[in-house]
Amino acid sequence: MNRVQMLLSIINMKLRDVYEDLESFCEDYNIEANIIIEKMARINYVYNIENNQFINKEVLGEIYEKSSNLYCRCFYRSVVFR
Repeated sequence: MNRVQMLLSIINMKLRDVYEDLESFCEDYNIEANIIIEKMARINYVYNIENNQFINKEVLGEIYEKSSNLYCRCFYRSVVFR
């Protein structure tokens, strides 16, 4: 497992168990969300607001193909991953 995948695992665990959203996680750890989002994008993961976790972009696409109004909206609403 590489370092970014380990980071993914830790962040998703924290988002699931402790934090309501990525913003509160970033505030507590004093890190910009863009940094995390960019690192996760390197391994093809995007932040999913509805599930409050990073999900593989390909899996996310399959899920949201079935529901056209639920494309992954990144933490920063101006960035949309497809």
